[in-house]
Amino acid sequence: MSWFEDQSRFSEYPAVGAVVYFGSEGGTHVGIVTGYDADTIQTISGNTNTTGSPEGDGVYEKTYQRHSSYVYGYGYPDYPEGIVVADPAWKGFDGVTFFGQEAGEEDLPRGGSKPDQPTAGTVVIDGLAYGPGARGDHIMRLGKMLVTAGCSAYTEGPGPVWTSADTKSMRKYQIKIGDRGADADGIPGSQQLARLKREFGKAA
Repeated sequence: MSWFEDQSRFSEYPAVGAVVYFGSEGGTHVGIVTGYDADTIQTISGNTNTTGSPEGDGVYEKTYQRHSSYVYGYGYPDYPEGIVVADPAWKGFDGVTFFGQEAGEEDLPRGGSKPDQPTAGTVVIDGLAYGPGARGDHIMRLGKMLVTAGCSAYTEGPGPVWTSADTKSMRKYQIKIGDRGADADGIPGSQQLARLKREFGKAA
């Protein structure tokens, strides 16, 4: 739990696939959230039984009251395909689908929504690939932010597939903020991307 807190990935709201912590200060039991609605969370966990004991005899699917004092909080793993969350503070983040009241396994990102695996020359930031061979809605959002920042090298687009225009546009932004050399190679670094989102994410 401390690791999730240190990574700013701990929340009082459920998420599909989140690690849920039970009991006083989260120290009694854990499970995996498979779904939630406005009132309950559905979980699967080991070392429990039909009554929900933290010292049980097997692996069980269970339903708990979402707002019970027994539910302490949730750790959000950084899944490559993204995550479905109920936490409104996570709306708009890359790889995040926000369903505030109800979600289940059927709502998890699948198939074409999952970015391609990274290839040579790409970087992975928050589970998403950027650079040659990368694709996904996050590439289009990046391009729109670069346009808003006045750093467009696009003749058409931007689109969901990384092209040389994305590299040129990113390099223009890197130079604009004062980066040079290897820090201006057209592939975003984590700090550069965070700054771009902070300054131009909402406008895009």
